[in-house]
Amino acid sequence: MPVVEQAVMGTIGYHIRSGVHDVTTYDWDRFMDFADRHLCR
Repeated sequence: MPVVEQAVMGTIGYHIRSGVHDVTTYDWDRFMDFADRHLCR
């Protein structure tokens, strides 16, 4: 399992964050990091 607040970025991206079940700015930022890595080649 990845460390809380530390995203794993490979072929598949995954992260766990502290807090309530919700979609937050942190989640979107990790999604955009993943998209940049895989779509902006």
